[in-house]
Amino acid sequence: MDNLYKVLVPHDFSDVADTAISTVGVQSYPIPANVSKIKNNTITVGQLVYTPAPVQSIQEWTNLNALPYTSDIPAYYYIYGNQVLFFPIPSTSGNVISFNYQAR
Repeated sequence: MDNLYKVLVPHDFSDVADTAISTVGVQSYPIPANVSKIKNNTITVGQLVYTPAPVQSIQEWTNLNALPYTSDIPAYYYIYGNQVLFFPIPSTSGNVISFNYQAR
């Protein structure tokens, strides 16, 4: 057997990752339909991977967004309805947003 491959299977079959691409000036992105719970979000800028911290309340989110601010280094995310919002607002397009979540 010249070609032997080892298949790695996750222990929890419900762990899933999905991606989107950032757009300059766009703060919110749709959450995949089969999400039960978001574990974390990452944004890859070049070769650097950033993991923004979750914001727990709408009041905290509103305070963060009192003044418009853009950057490619995400600090926070907030889930509102079926959208995930990032702060600061992405300043360039083309960065990879990864949603790491538990599926329904």
